[in-house]
Amino acid sequence: MFIVSASIGGGHDGAAAELARRVGESSGVSCTVDFLDQLPFWLGRVLRVAYQFQLRFAPGSYDALYRVWFHSPRALRPTVSAITALSRRRLARRIRKFNPTIVVSVYPLASVALGRMRAKGWLRLPAVTYLTDFAVHPLWVHGGVDLHLAISPDSADSASEHGARHAAIVAPLVHPRFSTPVDRTATRERLGFTDDTFAVLVVAGSWGVGSIEDTVTAIAAAGPFHPVCVCGRNDRLVRQLGRLGVGTILGWTDQMAELMTACDVVVENAGGLTCMEAVASGLPVITYQPIPGHGRDNARLMAGAGVVQFAHDRGELRDALNEIRDGRAPMSARVPTHRGVFDGSDAAGHVAALSSTFAPTRHPIHEPRGARLVTRCAISIVGAYVMATAAFGVAAAHGLGVDRGGDDTQRATIVGIRLNTAQLDDAAVADALGATGIAAVVDDRTACDASRSIVEHAVTLVSIGDRDRDRFAWRRAQADARDAADEIASCTGTTARSFVALRRVTAFDWFYAHETTSSRILAPFLVDADKPLADLAVHHLYVIDATRLSPLDARAVIEAVSGAVNDSQLAIIGASR
Repeated sequence: MFIVSASIGGGHDGAAAELARRVGESSGVSCTVDFLDQLPFWLGRVLRVAYQFQLRFAPGSYDALYRVWFHSPRALRPTVSAITALSRRRLARRIRKFNPTIVVSVYPLASVALGRMRAKGWLRLPAVTYLTDFAVHPLWVHGGVDLHLAISPDSADSASEHGARHAAIVAPLVHPRFSTPVDRTATRERLGFTDDTFAVLVVAGSWGVGSIEDTVTAIAAAGPFHPVCVCGRNDRLVRQLGRLGVGTILGWTDQMAELMTACDVVVENAGGLTCMEAVASGLPVITYQPIPGHGRDNARLMAGAGVVQFAHDRGELRDALNEIRDGRAPMSARVPTHRGVFDGSDAAGHVAALSSTFAPTRHPIHEPRGARLVTRCAISIVGAYVMATAAFGVAAAHGLGVDRGGDDTQRATIVGIRLNTAQLDDAAVADALGATGIAAVVDDRTACDASRSIVEHAVTLVSIGDRDRDRFAWRRAQADARDAADEIASCTGTTARSFVALRRVTAFDWFYAHETTSSRILAPFLVDADKPLADLAVHHLYVIDATRLSPLDARAVIEAVSGAVNDSQLAIIGASR
């Protein structure tokens, strides 16, 4: 048997460990893998950290995402496809290596990935999902999975409503030690309280998430109750609760069975494996301030089934604790009854029975040759593209094919003057450009709109590309470096001297510019026309922006630049070439 779990919290791994133990007792062999390790590029670690961050610091965001996916199943389809695409290859490799007879998932993302693999025919083994929660989210269910194992009739019905092909009711996967008597007195003495202490065990999962500090203070204020809080691996929570000086505060422990024997009631906030362990121990369970998403849904459904009592506020929590202590609460009467959730059949038995109905196969994973060929070609193309892009990007960043300096190391160099259509249509401006040889820096639309004046006065042009910027780098470069040059040549009959990138130069610019007859790429500084020419640094390229000036003032800028060139203060690009 091949089990897929996930190191998110402790509930999934706990269920996987118990299932593996039961299979081992029946002389079966199992292999358990972490689904998060099957995701590439550290995505599994990112997913774990993001989920933990949401629960601790932004629970509202997790609840919103949970609800969107719950009420909009169509939104799950691209998610399922993406998850499968990311995990399929590594999962297939592990399954092929272990060669099991059946695959079982105890984690929702793994379930939908395996279900899609099964539906596509890529997985030739039966697939089973064990639902660890009472509340069944649509992300748990996939029609390709052969069998869904639910821990309550309501959960089984919900799985069927979400598209499960077949759902069976089983007992929760809880280790037998939770139903084995333990010396209560000795455990309580070790914890430091006597037999007459009414101990309330507060659990917050292996991550210690939720409003635990408020829960502990609410219990302490409700009456003569002694909170025993298990904070999991949340050392910060241990320190916070320790400063309160209330009850017994514990960190991570593997003695939960002994703690449940020593305590009188459990207060929890998630409805997961620990809740089922408490039920197996015969303890009454109160859910208080459940975590968002599945925690709240679990609380509602489990309270309706009589498994827990849902305290919505401090007053209800106080009343529930006092009634349980006095032995007159409905919960106390239900303690023998709510253990009926363990009356379901054994999950391991269902897995073994389903496995026996399928003939063994030497090839558990099937991937059509066409799909493999397409995949390999796609990977090769993408790899070549990424490598080439990275190489060209580094080259462009270091100036290959890009002129970042001037023509004269002793002077600043002017590429040209940025002008608008009205200025170029002015005969005096166009005549001044033609007479001085200073280039007009224009986009394709400006050049076409002023094409008559440009042609009549033999104005030299430098292209800055396409006026309509595209957000995608490769399309922007294609439009700027190649298409704009072709458009300018078509409108004016003049080839732009250079392509000026008034933005960050990319490898795409280098590629497309060298497809045109004007293959020179310049990366100048854009300065306002009112900047003193004497302040321009030597060995730098400049474009002077005069677009906000009147035609008369633009002509004055042209004459000033021409005078500075004649006085050897400035150089003009291309003049010495």
